Amino acid sequence: MNRQASNPPQRCPTGLFWLFLASSVETDIAQHDCEMAASLVEGESLQNLFGAQFEIIKVSSLNQVSKTDNRIVCMGMVTHSGGEERIRITVENGSNATEVLFRVEPLF
Repeated sequence: MNRQASNPPQRCPTGLFWLFLASSVETDIAQHDCEMAASLVEGESLQNLFGAQFEIIKVSSLNQVSKTDNRIVCMGMVTHSGGEERIRITVENGSNATEVLFRVEPLF
């Protein structure tokens, strides 16, 4: 059964990576792929520990690391307003049936 998340976008810093919930996103993680994950984070703004904000301009060179019915993990390069770096994007079910959680983390 395909459901669409209807909650408003929320962003919350958690150390060196960012989590956010997206609205109007397919909640059946099995339907997600790395290209879909990339398209959902492009245009989002991330903030580092010092308060500097960076807009994600482009995600490229994506490779799927793992995928289950509840979670997909992809790695690639992100071009943002502050430069370019390797990242991991994780898409997984949130705390209820209408939430999809996206995590973007730099790889050091």
